[in-house]
Amino acid sequence: MQRLLEVRDLEAGYGAFKVLRGVSFHVERGESVGLFGPNGHGKTTLFETLSGLIRPTAGRVIFEGADITAASPADIVERGLIHVAQGNLLFGRMTVGETLALAAFAKRARAAQVRNRDFVLNLFPRLAERSSQQCRTLSGGERQMLNIGVGLMASPRLMILDEPTLGLSPKLKEVLAIAIKNVADSGVQLLVVEQDVDFLLLLCSRLYLVNHGEIAKTVNVADGGFGYEQVLEDYFGVRNS
Repeated sequence: MQRLLEVRDLEAGYGAFKVLRGVSFHVERGESVGLFGPNGHGKTTLFETLSGLIRPTAGRVIFEGADITAASPADIVERGLIHVAQGNLLFGRMTVGETLALAAFAKRARAAQVRNRDFVLNLFPRLAERSSQQCRTLSGGERQMLNIGVGLMASPRLMILDEPTLGLSPKLKEVLAIAIKNVADSGVQLLVVEQDVDFLLLLCSRLYLVNHGEIAKTVNVADGGFGYEQVLEDYFGVRNS
């Protein structure tokens, strides 16, 4: 069966500074995959390259059998590869409702706009309560809910989440983690960067450790996540208790 996403020997960076050094991994149809590793070792650069924001210097990105290595960000979105980036990238003066409507701008997402909106508001009832509020008035947790909602409004075939619970309180982190698990259970495939490896083990079929711009280790969750504790100790100096 054709893989949903295949990344082959990908290299990319910023000017003469190389960040990704021959990254190769894949996402099978029907699974979600997690990435973890030290900060500053290429995970966000990888996501920006997959979504067309950075042009790779070598390698290939194959999505649903098509080579999208040189595709524009707009074309990649239209194909259903949706990147929910780190940070608050919302338009502060737009309301929650306007933001969700705008997120369905891609041609393939317009027909499903009502269904996707209902799914988002059922997933995050707090957004329904704040539909008429401007984005700048939302809390950090609410903005992250809306960020994920924006991604879902684009009808993703594969949604990329870059540290979706970063900086949230433990309570809000738990709320977001449950919601993300519900998204995966609904059939939306995910590619997730998250420092909480235990959460990734519950969500994903396979984990990849990104270290110094390379895939350093693979952890297969079907094998019980065997080896991930040793990975944590080897690369982070910590032992899971």
